[in-house]
Amino acid sequence: FSPALEVHFPPPNAHFSGASIDVQGRYLDAGNDLAKIEIGAGGRPVTATLDPVTQTWRAVDIPIIPMGVSIPITAFLTSSSSGEITKKQVGLLDSNAFLVRATGIAFDQLKSRALVTDFRLGALVSVDIANGDRTLVTKQPTEGGQSFQSPTAIKLDPASNNLYLLDPNLSALMEINLFTGQSNTLSSPEIGTGPVLSNPRGFDIDLLSSQALVADSKINGLFSVSLDDGGRSIIFDKTSPDGSLLPSPQGVAIDRNRNKALIADNQRHALLELDLTTFELNVISDIDTGSGASLISPRDVHLDALNNRVILLDTAQAAIMAIDLATGDRQVLFPRCSWVWG
Repeated sequence: FSPALEVHFPPPNAHFSGASIDVQGRYLDAGNDLAKIEIGAGGRPVTATLDPVTQTWRAVDIPIIPMGVSIPITAFLTSSSSGEITKKQVGLLDSNAFLVRATGIAFDQLKSRALVTDFRLGALVSVDIANGDRTLVTKQPTEGGQSFQSPTAIKLDPASNNLYLLDPNLSALMEINLFTGQSNTLSSPEIGTGPVLSNPRGFDIDLLSSQALVADSKINGLFSVSLDDGGRSIIFDKTSPDGSLLPSPQGVAIDRNRNKALIADNQRHALLELDLTTFELNVISDIDTGSGASLISPRDVHLDALNNRVILLDTAQAAIMAIDLATGDRQVLFPRCSWVWG
């Protein structure tokens, strides 16, 4: 099984700066055994459309990520008779400038870097805070590790150097050891009992109780997920007494000292507080509570307990904001961040 493949665009050693690219060409399948062509450029491969009449192919919006100065364009050809997959390098891109399209971010203060996930690339990237240099941390798992497809929210545990990651496509919560790159699935439809994560949007980790809280916009509520066995239970949803007050939960942060969950709600343009004992829901900050720039599309939430505030990402404004937990007052810390958030 060895069909011939030609690339007509991009031209050889083309210079490219961007988040994705279209690639097209011709193929020769004398044995009529070619089932599928997938094209990758450092990110997740994209399945090409085939025209058997003209024997041409085209793959659209292929995510790219640099792995050095040159980015290889790789084709994966699948046999229809045997299922055999043949891998071929079919081109190179020269990339000296590259911007990551981010969906989740965690700050590693000890190493002065930001760890960034990209939903389309299916990759975890380290960004040097001082100079902006980017390094691929992990895209494919090490031997024995678990794959992820479209990572979004992430949380870092500096003590263990483990990164916790949410993958909505897999309905999974995962763990990555940043020393080894080894990834491990903690909870998924195949791991752990209880209702499956439906549309997970954000999460937080409580290592002392060995659990995670996952905000899920399908149930309009929160899952509790065991980090020990992956078991899942719904602790708050649309059927709860205050369930109608949480129509679109996104990010969540655990305030362990007060036994509260701090939740960003996209539809209410608000930061809410859920008591984890009584499950009473209250507004911390919205258009009627607190002063400062309004929340439009709040998403990622991080607790700054030392300063009694929340650090929050508003994707519509591409801004990072601080919200005072006592007053609900909002302050824009970084307006119009240079990231493009998914």
